[in-house]
Amino acid sequence: MGRLRYGLEGVDEAAITRAMDALGAPLLNLAAGPRELTFGLAEWQATFRPGDHVEVRGHDAEGVVERLASHLSLGPPLACPPEAPAPEAPAPRRPRLAETVRARAHVIDGEPSVRLRDVRDGREAVIDPAVWDVLRHADGTRDRDALTLAAGRWRSLDGVARWLADGLPAPRSAPPVAPAVAAARPIEALPGYALRCDGSGGCCGAYGAVPFTAEEAARAEGLVPLGLPRPLRFTPYDAGGDRLAPAQVDRSCVFFAPEVGCRIHAAGGARAKPAPCQLYPATLVDDGVAVRLSVAPECACAFESADHDPADGVPLLPPGMAAPPARPLPEPVPLSPDRAAPRAELAAWCDALFAHLEDEPRDLAAFANGLAARIDARGLDPDLSRAPLVEAPLPPELAARLARAGAESDAARAVLAWAATAAAASGWPEPAHPERERFYLRALAWGRRLAPAGRPLSAALRERAARIRLARSMGATPAPALARAPAHPLAALEGALRHASLRLTDPPQGEG
Repeated sequence: MGRLRYGLEGVDEAAITRAMDALGAPLLNLAAGPRELTFGLAEWQATFRPGDHVEVRGHDAEGVVERLASHLSLGPPLACPPEAPAPEAPAPRRPRLAETVRARAHVIDGEPSVRLRDVRDGREAVIDPAVWDVLRHADGTRDRDALTLAAGRWRSLDGVARWLADGLPAPRSAPPVAPAVAAARPIEALPGYALRCDGSGGCCGAYGAVPFTAEEAARAEGLVPLGLPRPLRFTPYDAGGDRLAPAQVDRSCVFFAPEVGCRIHAAGGARAKPAPCQLYPATLVDDGVAVRLSVAPECACAFESADHDPADGVPLLPPGMAAPPARPLPEPVPLSPDRAAPRAELAAWCDALFAHLEDEPRDLAAFANGLAARIDARGLDPDLSRAPLVEAPLPPELAARLARAGAESDAARAVLAWAATAAAASGWPEPAHPERERFYLRALAWGRRLAPAGRPLSAALRERAARIRLARSMGATPAPALARAPAHPLAALEGALRHASLRLTDPPQGEG
């Protein structure tokens, strides 16, 4: 969980307010110190002391700081002071779950519970279902008497006071409107590829929850009777929102059963599943000419499908499913801290890389680092064969960072612990499965996803090289029992890092 502090010398309240408006983050109704302003969304918060410093907390604190830096002049990184534990307080008079808290129902070995997790700092609490049955009716409008009537019982909420807020939440700013696409783009799918899901449910337990709409939840419950009390079947996906999170039973989605796979799919077909499950693991990126359809290399099936005849699989975009909005490639595309290129040039370079990787005989982690060095020096050089091999070691503090990292899913935590152990190992392992590393980079190049939106391509290539390197070490390290896809460490690592909003190559300055 990120916690970063940066100087703000000379930055006034007006500039801060303009920057937060640009990020779509409202001023939060929080108790704050003198001259402090706190803005934020469900995933992060930024507390400003104008003219002094800003402290950012959240899953993607580094990404928030990057976006802030495009609107404000940030000073040097500062050390975050240690936090004193907050004293226990009574529940608010009209309680509700705080915007930064996620509630997830779990059943482990037949024992139900509800886990509360604060996305700002990763702190958690496990509460009794009877307490949750009262808390789920707490919407900021009901006092104790009204909650007792709504829930049909009373259980004290004083023990969970730190997870609560008082009264109705402040109105949220409307999200920015995405620019309209002039015309529908053709969809260009990853050549020679079709998905062959093995039904083992790796992705059904690797993530904390998949968001359902109310309609999708009702349809799923109509197809698959659930032997759980109604309050535990679904919890709010995020506080104050309309989406729902299904319960987890023995660390997998409640709708998954080992003997049949997805029970929604078995009872109603693929189109009956919630939209994210229908689309996963497909990715869509609009590069200005076409929508590139590729696969997210974070699932064992994504890698294993590459070894099978496409006739044995299904298209990445399910037949009959309307293509969801594609993520636009930025224009221009940042290449390095001081270089950028039109996205058309990046698209052509990615296509050249996709073709080149089919026959690149050299170590692909060192090759990706070499590409990064060449981009820093020359930009997008079309002669990819001239990229040097650069064997960059993993950051020395990486094992400690991974060991401290948190995630909502127990499976993702197990993968991060596995990665931390592997990162502490010495040496530069030889690739055990170079064809998987080749597919990893080719799938990302085809899908225009080598670099996340807004991140320089050279930095992203170094990140990809570090992931390949670390996955090799993980392959030589015993995996914990709860880790998914132990035979595919690169897939497991990719999914866990996305789930925890972590990057291997980010500098550790300012971590709390």
